[in-house]
Amino acid sequence: MARWQLTISGSGVRKASVEKLAKKMQDEFGKDTSISVTDATPPESRSDRFSSAMSLVGDARSEVEELRDELQNWLDGLPGLESKRG
Repeated sequence: MARWQLTISGSGVRKASVEKLAKKMQDEFGKDTSISVTDATPPESRSDRFSSAMSLVGDARSEVEELRDELQNWLDGLPGLESKRG
């Protein structure tokens, strides 16, 4: 299944306007399409920005470890190849 992400940003863009656009998109693409509106305003203080960055690093690390494990499991399942895990 294809997945797409749409980002809308700009000065003075009101949440109500974005929600109205999301409703039109929902009507266009049908009820099987999931559309949500969330506030993506970046944190302003250095402390908050640092915490946000650390969270993103942790998420990325988890994603890389999960992918590593998936690839290792795939490799382990191939006939005639020995795992190089270690």
